[in-house]
This record gives sequence, structure tokens and C-alpha cells, in this order.
Amino acid sequence: MRTSLLGRKVAIAFAMAVAVLDAAVLVVSPFMGADRNLVVAVLAGGALLQFVVLLSIVIAMRRDMADRVASAERMRRQLSFTAAITDNLGEGVYALDREGRLTFMNPAAQTMLGWTEEELLGKEMHGAIHFQRRDGTAIPASECPIIGVLRTGERSHSTGDVFTRKDGTVFSVEYVSSPFRLDTRVAGVVIAFQDIAEEKKAEAELLDRAHQAVFGAAVGAALTKAENLPTALGQCAEAMVLHLGAAMASIWTLSQTEKILDLQGSAWARRPLFGPEARVPVGEFRIGEIARDRKPALIDLTAGQEREDDKDWARREGMVAFAGYPLIVEDRLVGVMAMFAMRPLTESALHALASVADEIALGIDRARSAEALRASEARTRAVVDHMMEGLIVVDEKTVVRSINPAAERIFGYTAAELVGRPLAVLVPETVGGDALTFLREARRRALGRITEFEGRRKNGEVFPLELSLFEFRTPEGWRLGGSIRDVSESREVERLKKEFVSTVSHELRTPLTSIRGSLGLLAGGVLGKLPQEAVEVVAVAERNVVRLVHLINDILDLERLDTGRIEMSFETVTLASVFERSLEAVSSFAGEEGIRLESSATTGTVWADGDRLVQVLVNLLSNAVKFSPRGSVVRLSAASDADWADVRVADKGRGIPASFREAIFERFRQVEASDARQKGGSGLGLAICKAIIEQHGGSIGVESEEGQGSVFWLKLPVSAREAPAIPAPLPAAPTPRPEVLLVEDDLALLDVMERQLQRAGLFVRHATTGEQAIALARARAPSLLVLDLALPRGDGFDVIEALRREPLLTDLPVLVYTVSDLTAQQRERLKLGPTRFLTKTRSTDQEFCEQVLALVSPPTVAGRSSE
Repeated sequence: MRTSLLGRKVAIAFAMAVAVLDAAVLVVSPFMGADRNLVVAVLAGGALLQFVVLLSIVIAMRRDMADRVASAERMRRQLSFTAAITDNLGEGVYALDREGRLTFMNPAAQTMLGWTEEELLGKEMHGAIHFQRRDGTAIPASECPIIGVLRTGERSHSTGDVFTRKDGTVFSVEYVSSPFRLDTRVAGVVIAFQDIAEEKKAEAELLDRAHQAVFGAAVGAALTKAENLPTALGQCAEAMVLHLGAAMASIWTLSQTEKILDLQGSAWARRPLFGPEARVPVGEFRIGEIARDRKPALIDLTAGQEREDDKDWARREGMVAFAGYPLIVEDRLVGVMAMFAMRPLTESALHALASVADEIALGIDRARSAEALRASEARTRAVVDHMMEGLIVVDEKTVVRSINPAAERIFGYTAAELVGRPLAVLVPETVGGDALTFLREARRRALGRITEFEGRRKNGEVFPLELSLFEFRTPEGWRLGGSIRDVSESREVERLKKEFVSTVSHELRTPLTSIRGSLGLLAGGVLGKLPQEAVEVVAVAERNVVRLVHLINDILDLERLDTGRIEMSFETVTLASVFERSLEAVSSFAGEEGIRLESSATTGTVWADGDRLVQVLVNLLSNAVKFSPRGSVVRLSAASDADWADVRVADKGRGIPASFREAIFERFRQVEASDARQKGGSGLGLAICKAIIEQHGGSIGVESEEGQGSVFWLKLPVSAREAPAIPAPLPAAPTPRPEVLLVEDDLALLDVMERQLQRAGLFVRHATTGEQAIALARARAPSLLVLDLALPRGDGFDVIEALRREPLLTDLPVLVYTVSDLTAQQRERLKLGPTRFLTKTRSTDQEFCEQVLALVSPPTVAGRSSE
């Protein structure tokens, strides 16, 4: 159409140009006259001009046409591009005219709204898709912000609105409503929108998760920071109301003594429905049923299956949902938590509630454990604070970390003065004041056992204490605890007691020796022949004196072993010699009891004090004989390896009950109380044996079965050296009569000893004081000096010291016969010539006489001593 119009315009222009030229010829020709050719030429020139003009017009018209075609093509392309954009947008786009009727809707909008463009084209869109709010209330067109753009011309944006689909469902949208104008006038509005339901859902889920996180954090904070369990559980219930939308929340704990649930924490959105002291028996009501069944309960309170009273209550209070969970720790029910809600509970709320059930259960259990621990610590602290024994705890750097009141009293420091200070302030200078050295030694000796040490008080006083150590670890590191008992008073009492016993025992030795000697003289007929009845009475008296002497000796032995005053003379001794001496000492007693003694041959050696080892074996053999039936055998045997010798004494007696196998090595302990009366003995023998063997570095024990006999065993260290024993032969009695000077202040014993020596064919002089003994010895040198130590006017040490200065008496034989058990240093001070030692009551009358005869019979062995 446009092309034909242009052609017409060009033809008209061309005709007009020809007409103009023709008119020009007619006008010009009269003036030109006969020169028509000139006119024709002029006219021809005019025609050319017309052609040029016409050509210019055509060219201009063609250029205009090309521009118009290009512009149209550009517009076509732009419209095609715009259509492609709107058709493929993820957002919905639709356009309204001035009356709010649809003029355009892209495919995305059609998909989201469920309408096609043809169905809504030309229709009013507010009433179709935007007539209601999210809560279902109507939106008048006058209040519609989309239609309002047509009035105001202002752009509108909304993120909280909803559109209604063709099927009546609503969905959340975000839209932008923009006006478009023609000649400055609003001609319509274009609305771009998108479905944000998923975003809203995601936001809601995110909000729920935030609430759950805040709820979990609130519960965790309550369980860890609250000062007590009721406060913590109350804060947990408040968090359920605040963050989970509960109308009422409660947490109950199971009583540990009865099947009752006690309300420990509760919170209410409006008003309380029961008191804070509520209790529910297990199995009753909804809370009790959860505790009984140990299963969660999620209940719609409006459902028909609910109890009528529950429905009435729920209707009255506006409750529509209930959720309850048992609180269980390691299959132990500790409580129940529950909540009521006035709207249906969401899945996220139920998940949050379930997720903290275990945490709250653990919190209750931890709180109870902590409470039990606090109670236990309070009890322990009360015990520690009221202990009679001191308790001190130090760390690995020997710094004092705690001290109880008893330790404060013992050391004289207060806890404030001592805690944080090094242990060295309590360590005496006997260990150089070095606490580490003291601790190392203490751990070696006192860890797990009671050992005696010395401590230092605040005033500098050093005192004895009993220490027992134990190790433990704390979150701060290794600790060493010490239980301390001040034994200074008890040691003083013990010292006085032992001193008294020792004094009494020593004082008893002299009269007992005198009595025993007198009875021996009577029994031997020295004072004339006794009637048979008198002989029997004397025998009874002699046996009981001997028994009493043994008891005194045992008491003194134990006292010396306890104080370490028995000095052992260790050497390599052969077991054969020890066995021989032991069996010889017991053979007479065994014969009287009808017991046969047997010994296996042995070639082993031990590192021991031979005399003390004989003492042990004689005691064990005597006990075996004493408790064996007549006609049975007591066997002594030994076996050894490179390090130890195992010596055994076996019998076929009544055996020892298991409960007594350790106790029989204690003092005054016998299997049966009647044994002391029927069998004799003091109950000290095995205690002495144990002490002697332990001083040898060995051990002693028993294997026994009631009715089958017993085997007492010794383990002794084996010597690596060979030291054959050299027997000391007893010389024959000398002739003519040697002279013995008896020095004894007890006149009764002196008389007995004088009679015994005279009976042996010796000449006897006597002295009762130290001065008299020195004078008699200087006046005429005796063959032998028998010397007691406890003398008036100069004791035995003074006598020896004085005689040592006499040239003629430096080799004088001496028999020290005393009640005292002498140390090696004391024996050395008493040596003059050949010197031997006997302890009253430890030696028999026969041994006394044999030692006297051995010393007065030439030749004597210089420097040899015996006990």
C-alpha cells in the first residue's frame, strides 16, 4: 500500500514538471521570433532540468523508503525479542488497561494462576486473582494496591500478599506493579510477580529451626548454669512455652524411694492449672501412664477417642494437642516431660521436644549424681575434718594442697599457713630438709602400708609419727595423700611399758636362776636324799620354773627384736650342722613324747646367724613334737637353689585351721586357748621365729590341712661363700683344783652357784661388790673370773677396766654371767683373756658348769666368746 502511494506521488510530481515546461515554451516563443530552434534548444535544456529534478526526487524517495523498511524491521525484531522474554520469564507478567482489564498475560503467569490468557483477556483481574488476603478476608478493589497504581501513577511493591488460583487455592506472592504512560497519561499497568510459597515455607522452616536452636540453647543453659535442679527444670519448661508455643509445660522427676512423679518445673502461657507441689503416681493420669509405658504420647485432644473428662477439660481450657516424653537414661526412668498447646503441634515443635528429652534426662541424672556427690563430699569432708589422724595431700612438686584439722593440731600450723607451701617445712633435718628425698623414701616404705617416720612441728620439735601413703589422680594432676598419726605419746607409753617389762624380766632372772639352781641341787641329792613325794614336788617346781624362765626369755627376746637390739652374727653356715644341733636339742623331748625325728641329708649352706637359726628350728621341732600323736614322725628337710634355701618341718598332727594360719605368728596367739595349759608354751615362740627369720631377709609360713598335719617352712638366702664350721671341743676337767672367783651380789644365787662349782670339784671364792672383786683378784689371781655386771660400788665394766691395768691379769679368763642381753660393743668392753658370755635363765645349770670347766681347763682358746 505504502509503495503504490509513493508511485502516485512521483507521477504527479513528474506531470507537474512537464506542464511547467510546456507553459514556459508558450510564454517564451513569441519573444523568440523566428529563432525557433533556439527556443527548442532552450526547451530541450528545460526538459533535461526536469529529468534531473525528477531523478533527485526519486532517489530521495527511495532513501526514505529504505529507512522506513529498516525501522519497521527493527521494531519487528524488538517486538519479537520482547515477546520471547515475556514468554520465557520465570516470573509471571500480565498487563491491565485503564479499567483494570487484562490486555496481556505471559505463559509463566498462566501456569502459576491456572488461567489461560484467552480466559481472562478483557476481564477485570482484581476479582479473578486478588480479591482476598492470606487469612481469607476480602480485599475491596478500592483498597487494592495494584489498581491503586492506575490512580496514583506510583510504582507498588509487596512481599506479603497472596493470589488466588483458578482452583481456589492461594499462594504467597511477591509482585511489582508499574504504570505505563502515553503522552504523560497513565494508560495501564504491568504487574510482574513470582510464587514465593517455597520461600515462605523455607523461611518458616528456618524460623522453626531458629526457635529450635534457641530452645535447645535455652535448655542447655538452664541445665548447666542453674543453681539447682528445680530452677533448671523450671527454666526448661519456660523455654517450651516461649519457643515451642506451649500453653502449659511441665517436667516431673521420679522419686528414688517410691513410684511417684514429683513436679519439678512448670510454666504457663496464661494461668497455672495445678499447684507447684503436684505429685502423680506411676501409672495414673496421662503423666503416670507415660512413666509406666516408657513411650512418648502425642495426642489430639479434640479426637473422639479421648476420655470425656479430658475432652471437657481441653474444650474448657482451649487445649487441642498434648505431647509427652519419658526421660530415660541407660534404661532408667528418671522422669517425664509434657506440654499442652492451644493449636496443633507442628512437626518441628515435636522434633524439638523429642530432641531435648535425652538432654533433660541426662541433666536430671547429672544433677542427681552431682547432688549425691556433694552429699558424699560433705560426708567425706565431715569425716576428714573429724578424723583423729592427720591427713595431708601434696602434688607432684611436693607442695601442700590440703590439710585436715587433725594435721593442723599435730604440726601446729593452720591450713592457711601450710597450704601452698612446700612439704619441706614438715620434714626434719634428719633427711636434710629435702622434701623430694623424703617423698621418695616415704613412697618406697609407706605406700600402701604403715611405717614410722619423723616429722617437724611449727615450733621445731621433731616427733615420731606413723605414716601411710596413697596415690590418686585429680583433674589438676597427680596427688599423694598421707595419713599421719602422732605416736610420740604412745611411743613414750610403749617405752615405759617395755622398760618396765624389761626391768621386771631382768630382775626376775637372778631369783629364777637361783630357784632353778636350788631345785637342781635338791633334785640331785646334794643336800641329802629326798623322800619320793618330795622328789615329785621338786620336779614339778623345777618344770614350772623352767617354763617361767622360758617365758621371761621369750619376752625379753621380743623386746630386743622390736627395738633392734639383738645383733645377728651372719656367716655362711652349713644346714647339716644346724640340723644336727637342732635335732640334738629336741631329741630328749621327742623321746619322752614317743615321737621319732627324721632328717634328710643335706649339703646346702645359708647366710645366717647359726645360733639364732638353731633357736628357730628348735622351736618349730618342739611344737611339731608337742602337737603330734605318739608313734608319729616329725621330719626336718631342706632343698635349695642358687638363691634360696627352703627348710621344712613336717608333722602329722591335728593341723591348723585356715583362719589361724596367719594369726599363729602373732604374739600370745595359739590355735586353742587350752593349749597353753595342756601343752605348755607362752604363745610367743612363733612370733620370735618370724622376727628372727625376717631379720635374716627371709620368710616363714605354714601349709596345713586340718587332721592331716602341718608343714612349717623357712626361706633363707644362700651364701655364696663356703665357710666350714669349726667345732669348739670341750676340754676335760682340770687337775689340781682350779680357783674360781664368783662375783655376784645376789646372795641366794651366789650360794647356789658356789655349791654347783664345788660339786664340780672347783675351789671357789666370792665377792659381792666391784671393789671387793678387784681387791681379791689383785691379791691372788684366780683361774677364772665369773662376773655379774650389776654390782654395787663398781659394776662389771669397772672391774674389767681395773683388771686390764694389772699386767698379771690381762690374760685372765672371764665368764660374764648376767641378766642383760649384751651388744657387740658391750662384749668388746668386757673382754680380758679368753671370754665367754652367758645370760641368766637362757642357759641351764649344766651349760653354766660346762662353760666354767671349759675356761679353767688348759689349753684355752684366746679371744673366743660364746653366748
